[in-house]
Amino acid sequence: MPTILKAILCDVDGVLVDTEGLHFQAWDWICRDIGGQPLTQEEHATLVGKDGPVIMRELSQMKGFGGDLTKLNDRCREKYIELRQTGNIPVIMENVMLLREFAELYSGLRFAAVSSDTHDHIQQNLRVAGLENFFELAVSAHSDGLKKKPAPDVWLVAMKRLGVAPEECLAFEDSPAGVESVTSAGVRVVALPSPSTVSCSFPTAHTVIKPGERKNAREILARVM
Repeated sequence: MPTILKAILCDVDGVLVDTEGLHFQAWDWICRDIGGQPLTQEEHATLVGKDGPVIMRELSQMKGFGGDLTKLNDRCREKYIELRQTGNIPVIMENVMLLREFAELYSGLRFAAVSSDTHDHIQQNLRVAGLENFFELAVSAHSDGLKKKPAPDVWLVAMKRLGVAPEECLAFEDSPAGVESVTSAGVRVVALPSPSTVSCSFPTAHTVIKPGERKNAREILARVM
């Protein structure tokens, strides 16, 4: 392992579990209920990874509806929580196995989960993915009071807590906004698009590996480090 690599920083939603499908259902529900128009998968792909109020503002412009956007965003958030409680959260097993491969190959490598969601949802997602005790720490923009992506704050806080520098880290992200936030933090980033973001472009990612493509820890390091 290159001696410079000390930590893996990993997004959770869309990388380890495919909760983006639940987000899509919630946003589609509000679009149909308020604007009378469905949300397409292509439209949703442009929104993934952004903060809720930002998404609601863009949706209101996209679909031409008005009203109290703060209250509408709260309703959408409640719908998402309801869907989490009643629906299935699919695991993206190929990415889970990639993380485990890094841990097995490179002794001493440290891992942090980095997400815009709440700590409760992060822990639930990690339990579903079989990674409850895998990460040394988790950083939540929502629970820790940090600016959400595409701001770099969650990544900067994760590195500060680990005591590592940007050049000593590698990050995994699934959305354009997430990749932008990582690169703003000065960290190398591998884009692992989810089914919701596979059609997106990732111009600032150091490499992009789509679902179903070969994911090998040594090969990834050879590409990006």
